[in-house]
Amino acid sequence: MMNKISLAINAVLVVAVGVLYYFHFSGKKDEVVTDADLLANRDSISRNLTMVYVNIDSLLTNYEYVDDVEKQLEAKRNTMLSQISSKSSQLESTLGSKAEALQRKAQEFEAKAEGMSQAIQQIKMQQLQEEDQALQQQSMEAQQSIGQLKEELGAQLMQEEANLNEDVQQLITEYLEKYNKDHNYTFVLAKGTGAGVLLANDALDITSEILAGLNKEYEEKKVQEKK
Repeated sequence: MMNKISLAINAVLVVAVGVLYYFHFSGKKDEVVTDADLLANRDSISRNLTMVYVNIDSLLTNYEYVDDVEKQLEAKRNTMLSQISSKSSQLESTLGSKAEALQRKAQEFEAKAEGMSQAIQQIKMQQLQEEDQALQQQSMEAQQSIGQLKEELGAQLMQEEANLNEDVQQLITEYLEKYNKDHNYTFVLAKGTGAGVLLANDALDITSEILAGLNKEYEEKKVQEKK
């Protein structure tokens, strides 16, 4: 799950200022903007850019909410597997009992066939064939039923994972937005799996600060929910 969250958050977590907006609309509406003006504006903004990054792999590994979410999903996954196993066992038991009963009927027929007329033998054989076909049909339906249950529970679990991934992304983004009100960084980037930052100076790493803040908020939320 952590990999899915990491990929979903992507390279840029928060864009704090609209740089492109500034490029397009910083001049007056009727003023002709030259290439030189655009370059001057860009250079001016570039000199004032401030960037930091969060190691998203480390963040997700140590964020307590993510750990709790993964435990919840694992518990639900185990419950679903138990449901599938229970239904499979129940159907196997039912079909097994019917197969044994049919086998006993076949054995009884073989033992008594010599004393039956040909017409009775044909009737009995027809009955056994029909029961065997019905049992095969029930077996196919049972397999389809198990397959459908697996698909339904699998889709349900995937949806829950997607919802929880969105929750994690939203919590991280919301906290970064609050954090950035006091720091005014132009960009907060993500470094790690699936992110676009390949190399960054450790002095720009704010992972520990963000992680501490996220875990503090989560602990406070858990305390409030227990009240």
